[in-house]
Amino acid sequence: KLVENIVLISNFSLSTELCNAATKIQASFRGHQARKEKEQAVKDQEQQDKEDIEKIDLSDPDLNKAATKIQASFRGHKVRKDVK
Repeated sequence: KLVENIVLISNFSLSTELCNAATKIQASFRGHQARKEKEQAVKDQEQQDKEDIEKIDLSDPDLNKAATKIQASFRGHKVRKDVK
């Protein structure tokens, strides 16, 4: 009876070690897979941003007015900062 208990405990210990090892392998793979998916998502977003920028009509008069307004605001801010 004692020998049977020792064998059962030994098998349980081995089984637990195998489960822990399998869990560690699965976690590592899932992390690897998540990093690859994130990298692909970033690449896809960069490509989409590039395509969106290419679609901007630089000859649009409203775009020119907006750029002029931003530049004027920044210049005013810079002058006020330099006066201090």
